[in-house]
Amino acid sequence: MKRFKIIILLLFAVTLGVQAQGLERGRRSMVDWGFDLHNHGSWDLLDVQLNLGGSYTTGYQFNPNLFVGGGAELTFGVTMPEINLPLYVDVRTDQNWGGFTPFADFRLGWQLTNEGSGHGFYCSPTIGYRFLRGKNGKGFNVGLGMDVKGRYSGTKAILKYDATNNTYTATEVAAKNIFDQKYQANFVFRVGIDF
Repeated sequence: MKRFKIIILLLFAVTLGVQAQGLERGRRSMVDWGFDLHNHGSWDLLDVQLNLGGSYTTGYQFNPNLFVGGGAELTFGVTMPEINLPLYVDVRTDQNWGGFTPFADFRLGWQLTNEGSGHGFYCSPTIGYRFLRGKNGKGFNVGLGMDVKGRYSGTKAILKYDATNNTYTATEVAAKNIFDQKYQANFVFRVGIDF
């Protein structure tokens, strides 16, 4: 218990020592690393998909509170083979409330890959905190949010009935001409830097 209290006090001291700084007008870029988790529709805890990856965003800081840009994210499945590559437009607001510097980030775009997960709609709202990393306005960001991804089904199962044996057999067929989009929500944790 004593170690826990010491760790909490150290973390509190580090956070008090970090000061936030307003952002100036001009070009701004961000690099994030993180992971997302999602469940495949069951309550089984072993049925959770973990993706690891990163993103690069670049754009323009219009004033200390508004950033608009675009970027790409690349994540790889750890527990199941999956590759995600969404391209997005990013709108972000950074606030400075007396030294407290939260941010809200909204990414909207299209997922390009069809390796395991399909392609489709991409949306990722995130909220977090920006720490000052240096006197030149560079920051360290920590955020929590969601990824909502649209996924087109690549195959369909067709059941065939065999009257002589009174059985059904499933046959997987390509669904190239069938529009079957599902949406999947993922929990997201990101850490990154801006410059």
